[in-house]
Amino acid sequence: MTTHNITIRLPQKFPHIDSRFISFENVLLDSLTEIKEKIHSLTNIPIDNQYLKPISSIDREQQVYYDLLLTVVGGKGGFGSLLRGNSKKVGQKKTTNFEACRDLSGRRLRHVNNERRIKDWQTDEEARKIAINALNKSNNKKDQDDADKEFDDSKYQAENEQVLNKVSQSIEKGLELLKNKSTTTTTTTTTTSTATATTTSTAALTSLSLYLPDFGDDDDDEDLDESEQEEEEKEKETKTTKVKKTK
Repeated sequence: MTTHNITIRLPQKFPHIDSRFISFENVLLDSLTEIKEKIHSLTNIPIDNQYLKPISSIDREQQVYYDLLLTVVGGKGGFGSLLRGNSKKVGQKKTTNFEACRDLSGRRLRHVNNERRIKDWQTDEEARKIAINALNKSNNKKDQDDADKEFDDSKYQAENEQVLNKVSQSIEKGLELLKNKSTTTTTTTTTTSTATATTTSTAALTSLSLYLPDFGDDDDDEDLDESEQEEEEKEKETKTTKVKKTK
């Protein structure tokens, strides 16, 4: 049977003990009752109220660590049906964060999850270093390529002059088209104005002829009436002369 050295952390400091930690050497782990009796002899804590909890985060081959916890009288606990009913209330949010809970060994799930995250981060450290080195190499290569490029001043000036010439030609063509368009518009406007004036004068003459009297026709009619009256008078005189001669 293998023996171990056991270190126990007390719940509080006792006056007659120098430290909160007490140690026992060459103790069999199967005989916890013997350990509790030794604790009782040192602290006067009843054996029934002692609860030894192993500290899992500190584990060595020949050294074992325990926390001494004091048991207290517990109540009945929660009513199962009542607790289940409260969890289904309308408007109550469903809990998804269980990191404040504890696992079977008494550790909070938050601490367990953090340890797992740290281990995962440490295992991925090599991959991160490789990725950072590759990124640095690509950036250095890009900077080197940019530095190796030479600026051709003559080529730049030729391209600049070509662009300026194209812009000047485009402006000249635009002005010429605008000038031709304005000339065509002026000619069309003049022709339209002349035709409109001719039509207006003809319409005015026609309207005047409708309202002015025809003086020439009335004079001719009056001359005809006077000649007819003279002929009638001559006929009357002739008839009167004939009647007198007959008598």
